[in-house]
Amino acid sequence: MKENHGKIYFGPVKAKGFTQALEQYLSREFPQLGGPQTRRLLAEEIKGICDKYYVSKESMKPGQIHWPAVKKGYKSAEGRQMKDTPQEVVTLTVVSEEDIDKRISGVRVDEIRKGVIKRITDEAWKQGGVLAYNDMATILHLNHSAVRKYAQEYEKDHPGEQVKRRICRIKDRR
Repeated sequence: MKENHGKIYFGPVKAKGFTQALEQYLSREFPQLGGPQTRRLLAEEIKGICDKYYVSKESMKPGQIHWPAVKKGYKSAEGRQMKDTPQEVVTLTVVSEEDIDKRISGVRVDEIRKGVIKRITDEAWKQGGVLAYNDMATILHLNHSAVRKYAQEYEKDHPGEQVKRRICRIKDRR
């Protein structure tokens, strides 16, 4: 039988990396977790989650952020907590070149904010996510009522266009 020199020499190189380090960690720290296949599957799933949430800076443009949105189609439900709601990580353009050009040309900040709200909600929607007012307020450093006002004004100023947003009913938890 002919030896596979590629496997002999380069197989060990493949055994270096995040997934393999995670497998070793799980094996060492949680030996009761199962066999090697179980640990490998778990390590691959964890790596997939990390890849989704922690993107390389090369894949981002200036002015963009990565944000965990609620997966499109999931409505808020009485008793369901956010930790139990499926998420979709989306890339949002918070500041664009057009926004900067508008500032330079003297467009009012309120008008720019309305456009930004429309843009980021559209971007999230196209990527399978949906933002709530509290997401937008956090991202844009505004209060919830200001975001709601801008979204409503945008829709009033642009008949037929909708700011796609998640409607949440937050119970008073005092």
